[in-house]
Amino acid sequence: MNGAKVRTREISLAAGLLVLLVIGIAPIAWMAGSIVASAKPSDLLTLIMTARQWHLLANTLVLGLLVTAFSTLFGTALGFILAKSDIPFKQLLYSILMVPLFFPPYLLALASFYLLGRKGLVASVVGPGFGELGSSFLFSLWGNVYVLTSAYYPVTMILVYTFVKAIDSSSEEAARLLLPWRKVLARIDLPLIVPGIFLGALFTFILAISELGVPLFLRYDIFTVQVFTQFAAFYDYRTAVLFSVPLLIVIIVMLLMERYFLRGQFFTALGRRTGRQTTVPLGRLRMAVGILVLMFATIVVLLPIAALFITSGSLSSYLDAMNGSGHSIANSLTDAAVGATAITVLGFFLAYLVERSGTRRHDGVDSLLILLFAVPGTVLGIGLILLWNHAITAFLYKSLLVILFGYIAKYTVLAARVQTIAFRQVPKSYAEAARIARVRWGTEIRRIHIPTLKKALTASWLIGFIFCLRDLDTTMTVYPPGSETLPVRIYTLMANSPGPVVAALSLILVLITLAAFTATLFLFGRGFLWVHDGNS
Repeated sequence: MNGAKVRTREISLAAGLLVLLVIGIAPIAWMAGSIVASAKPSDLLTLIMTARQWHLLANTLVLGLLVTAFSTLFGTALGFILAKSDIPFKQLLYSILMVPLFFPPYLLALASFYLLGRKGLVASVVGPGFGELGSSFLFSLWGNVYVLTSAYYPVTMILVYTFVKAIDSSSEEAARLLLPWRKVLARIDLPLIVPGIFLGALFTFILAISELGVPLFLRYDIFTVQVFTQFAAFYDYRTAVLFSVPLLIVIIVMLLMERYFLRGQFFTALGRRTGRQTTVPLGRLRMAVGILVLMFATIVVLLPIAALFITSGSLSSYLDAMNGSGHSIANSLTDAAVGATAITVLGFFLAYLVERSGTRRHDGVDSLLILLFAVPGTVLGIGLILLWNHAITAFLYKSLLVILFGYIAKYTVLAARVQTIAFRQVPKSYAEAARIARVRWGTEIRRIHIPTLKKALTASWLIGFIFCLRDLDTTMTVYPPGSETLPVRIYTLMANSPGPVVAALSLILVLITLAAFTATLFLFGRGFLWVHDGNS
């Protein structure tokens, strides 16, 4: 019976890995193979070495580096202040400042347009001259940097906050006997949070250069825009894929850096709990720093939401939005719920595989998950189309499944990482006791893993739901007729529909996202990743 249990476990884990390979890796491999098979080496070299490619590469790298620099600066400062200082209402501020990470970035671009555009809210108060200035700023490199920094600074903020909270306070207290707080922070805390800063900068750079919605809306030419344009406007799969080659090379180099320099740092910090936390007293600066943090939260979070609310106008805008887009809202909720469920289940098996396997298998699976998350949604979408758009698989391509495949490929890493952290806190003796008692694998999952990981499983579902709900790039590339989701609906209406209706739809998406985000915080608070410890 014990052997049968082992076989059942190995079969289920192998099946989970096979699903990841078929749904996520196969489209990328098929896309690469089809291009290599159909193109001559001279054609590839000519396309890669054109002035157009160098121009796109320069634009992409400049945008990514600027967004990374500002996001790292703001995110590091905010994460440190919120984790270590004694400013008032810091938990509330931290929750508010996390919000942009869960919004589609293009909604921040749209809200900024309603705020700073030629006919925006600021222009209506200050005058048309400011509207011209604001519009020129927004539809430029610096406008893209502003919007994407507003979207991605939470990445570094959350990581720095996590690394600061993982610092052992006893080392700080010992240093305080000899040194002032300024030197303690510089000599002890800063070296310990540097991995979090670099990890945040790395992922911010990857997210910035992979973004489609913001540069497409704000008319800034980078690789993702050209990939989507070649595919959607000219139906030129070959050129679209070739345009993505330099971008994929940059992303792979960044991921190799993460694997080599920062391997396991995030898991170590987030999986480590400390006792009493020390707080740095700011004294007379306490209120001033608190006001600065509140001003930042107002500018990047509260004002964009207020701009959408004011632009939406009366209740009739929401009724018009619901009448014209009710089907899209239903599609989004259904797709996100089903996608989150699939992601949570697959994430469980992959997390078990990552955490309970040898180092080589651990690094391999985790690297594949990170790679799929980093691949631009448009590139993944083209791969899905090339793989599944055939007569024998047309039933998949023309159904909801192709959208779900995109969600599973791109966002399973989120559930897997949450559950991997939780697995590290479950004593291995639980599983060993089950093995000694010859408990079946299914019974072990039902009676040991689900109860001890229930908070992490629920958090995985909610996070997966939020990211599936906000997805634009992959969905806009692959969705079949009649399967339009709310983000796609909003984006297609932005150019030609009345502003109040678009703003109302955007606010509906914001409210649904905030409801899921609030549920995560309400149900689990700061400790939602921690598992049952036997005393609660």
